[in-house]
Amino acid sequence: MPLSDDPSTETAFEVLSSELRLSILDELARADADGEPVISFSALYDRVDADNTPSFSYHLSRLAPHFVSKTDEGYRLTTAGDRVVRAVRAGSYESNPEFEPTSVDGHCPNCGWNVLDAALDGLLVVISCPDCATSVVRFDLPPGQSDADGSDAILHACDRRVRHEYEMALDGICNSCGGAMALDIEQVEDDCGTYEMAISRCGTCDLQVFAPVKMRLLYHPAVLALYWRHGVDATEIPLWELLGHTDSWELTVTERDPFAAEVLVRLPDAEESLLVGLDATLDVEILDDSRGLSRDPAQAGTSSQLDD
Repeated sequence: MPLSDDPSTETAFEVLSSELRLSILDELARADADGEPVISFSALYDRVDADNTPSFSYHLSRLAPHFVSKTDEGYRLTTAGDRVVRAVRAGSYESNPEFEPTSVDGHCPNCGWNVLDAALDGLLVVISCPDCATSVVRFDLPPGQSDADGSDAILHACDRRVRHEYEMALDGICNSCGGAMALDIEQVEDDCGTYEMAISRCGTCDLQVFAPVKMRLLYHPAVLALYWRHGVDATEIPLWELLGHTDSWELTVTERDPFAAEVLVRLPDAEESLLVGLDATLDVEILDDSRGLSRDPAQAGTSSQLDD
């Protein structure tokens, strides 16, 4: 999407290129936080470093109506203006995040190595196998997130954020702009083998979210309950360890167009299993449960069936 075709995008970049306009937005945000959401022209002028009234008036007018709203009582920050302020304060437009290399317990899908290296590569934290150099997980690292106390805290924060981003993508919602996301399932081949990849694309901002199809099941209550019954909280397993679990699941593609598959979910050293079906939208159907749970959707998920 060409930036020149979107006046709101052009305006946003213009705002970010002006220190005075950013100062106006910041002062409006500070006033709002102090319980004064609306400020008069003169009071706002006194709070910023403007050369003269005409210059200040011009820059303030350029912020309206997208980033500043004018009322009878004065000026207030819009939702878009608030987002600009928070992005600038978080360092979202800087390019110097910090991350100290470290090692983490995990699983390499290529060679099975269980101790991985985590290091910064540009703006990405890359978790890779030191034995075969396979890249296991990649996270973008916003500068604000790199303020966490130590590499372990940064990795935990990245893991939590990406999990929630993927959950929103599964619901068809873009975590970046709130637009609708469309889902495609493609077969991918790399050094680790051939597998099914779910790709969600935002029709508004073009954000793309990638994840193996099996990852969808880690958000389903039946799979979470299976793990919970064996003393494991699957929601707390970091992404770089999850491949050690999903690798043991058997996925069989039953249809290619439209996509359909069956997945046998098993825990290591556990006799209990769960057979589920996935369709082209990654909706889940319980096909068979080794505990004999009902397949009736009206009964599935009741406490009497989920608890021993």
